[in-house]
Amino acid sequence: MTRIGPGYDWGQRSPRWAGITSEVVDIGGTRVHYLRAGSEGNGSTHLLIHSMGSGAWSWMDVIRPLSARGLVIAPDMPGSGRSRPIRRGAGTASADARFLDDFTVALGLEHVVVHGHSMGGLVGGLFAARVPDRVER
Repeated sequence: MTRIGPGYDWGQRSPRWAGITSEVVDIGGTRVHYLRAGSEGNGSTHLLIHSMGSGAWSWMDVIRPLSARGLVIAPDMPGSGRSRPIRRGAGTASADARFLDDFTVALGLEHVVVHGHSMGGLVGGLFAARVPDRVER
């Protein structure tokens, strides 16, 4: 079995996922996993927010095509996928919006285009309201 950790290229699983890598960042002492593809300076940075009960993997077939338009970042929200919970009782939409603020700052993302699915759409809207100067769309 292949260990999936930082730098793992998902193209090893399927050619259609080539160039999508798993990465990890520390947010307040908690390990947060995210998927990354594309490059900065090649257009907008796209932040993909998954639905509740899902994970960044739910965006796998969207990430690579979207990466032709710029950097794509899809975090496993706290307590989902390969991310640890940030703190007890933090699984609310407003707490997740605060998390995205911390997450984008930790990655040095100054402006993002937000994409959200289901509950991820609500979280994305709350994030945009929280930091409107950092959200392009």
